[in-house]
Amino acid sequence: MSASQKRTDDSSIGILIMAHGGGTTWNKMVKDAAKPLIEKHPVEFAWGMANFVSIQKAVQNLEAGKVDRIVVVPLFISKHSPILRQAEYLLGLRDELADQPMPVMHYKEEFMEMSGVDLDESHKMHNMLFPPTLNQVELNTPVQFTDALDDHPAVAGIL
Repeated sequence: MSASQKRTDDSSIGILIMAHGGGTTWNKMVKDAAKPLIEKHPVEFAWGMANFVSIQKAVQNLEAGKVDRIVVVPLFISKHSPILRQAEYLLGLRDELADQPMPVMHYKEEFMEMSGVDLDESHKMHNMLFPPTLNQVELNTPVQFTDALDDHPAVAGIL
């Protein structure tokens, strides 16, 4: 059973946690930190740099769980990140991309799904793929985007 399939009194609110994915240790730490939310809400994770495929799958899983709205929680330091601006665009909170699309590493299938174009050598730079454009995710549920960490006391403690 995925985290989004858990149902409680607050299950009409789905939580989409965005985090820059890492190794299994980092991803497990993020999931462990989310356990209190998972007890109350359907929760999905979107790993990567505002990755269309990851966000679309998370949205589909939450919508399959019949949520009434999706709250996006970005685990990023600054609200000024181009990653967050891209995520806002992907989720329909911006009408157009504010920056060049973020790279999708070296995953050809994700590149083609994200951009809707066939891959050619002009899309590669330093062994990373840069899509020329991005489609917005298919979304049937209202989305609310929370703030990045910014000046939260936890950031000061880390520094």
